[in-house]
Amino acid sequence: MSYLQEIENLTNLIKEDPTNFQARRELTVALMDKGFNEEAIKQLTYLISVFPEDSRLHYNLGIAWDKLKNFKQAKKAYETALSYEPEEPDFLYNMGYVCLENNETNMAIHYFEKVLEHDKNDANTYFNLGVCYRNIENSQKAISCFEKALELNEKDILANFYLACELQKTGEEEKAQEQYKQVIQNCPDYSWAYFNLASIAFKEKNYDKAIDYLKKTLELNPKDIEASKIYARILSLINKISEAESVIMTALQYNPYCGDLYYYLAKLSQKKGDNQTYVIQLKEAIKNHETLSIPMKIIQAELKKAQGHEKN
Repeated sequence: MSYLQEIENLTNLIKEDPTNFQARRELTVALMDKGFNEEAIKQLTYLISVFPEDSRLHYNLGIAWDKLKNFKQAKKAYETALSYEPEEPDFLYNMGYVCLENNETNMAIHYFEKVLEHDKNDANTYFNLGVCYRNIENSQKAISCFEKALELNEKDILANFYLACELQKTGEEEKAQEQYKQVIQNCPDYSWAYFNLASIAFKEKNYDKAIDYLKKTLELNPKDIEASKIYARILSLINKISEAESVIMTALQYNPYCGDLYYYLAKLSQKKGDNQTYVIQLKEAIKNHETLSIPMKIIQAELKKAQGHEKN
């Protein structure tokens, strides 16, 4: 039986007998499974009016709000569920997750640690704890949590990637590279892993390797502005100006309002000695100032100086 058929059958049962609460409970689950969360909330709200102390109803209401990204209402529902069953691991986990989504990191840590008191082998909880510590820039604890998550679930690609990021952040770049390569082995299309490998290679001035990783990054995600900028910068450093311009022009096809890209193009024109194009691209960068990472006063000063050269 399809979900839609199941929903129709359960709805008909409730029409025949509005007091068929079991059918109504099953209907709420079917509605959530199919993505009809607003209707599920209506049914759950009615059931809660009849069974106000049923913790599972409050928990399911939290899940429905959670799916709608209304984390404030979800938290309220989970709090009520926990008031009836304060040690239920599922309730604690979801409460931790919604606190994390609400940027209440310390509270999220509290609930996730409570989950681990009940189950020390919950890989998802270790992962989310790692995210919490990552958010408050406690890299050592984040690393420990991501390592534990991977120990329990070695195929957790996101834990693998975040572990690599934290290792890179703490300067353990050799270990970070190993982890990024593991990410790629498990998920060959993970563009950010290639990009971060490129960043490490660029830092080490291993330009050939960086270019290889950047090409792969842009093959998988041609809209990646940062990859295009680093790629162009490397090509400029090795005096391949035309190739660098080509990289930026391609990037502009995907990001036509990126001020940074126009500024990079301006700097390449300056390097070629083409002051006229340099001025044009600086003006384009200023026109797209909302997407600039370079302070406007720097670009405006460059433009003023370049226009002075034009008059001379």
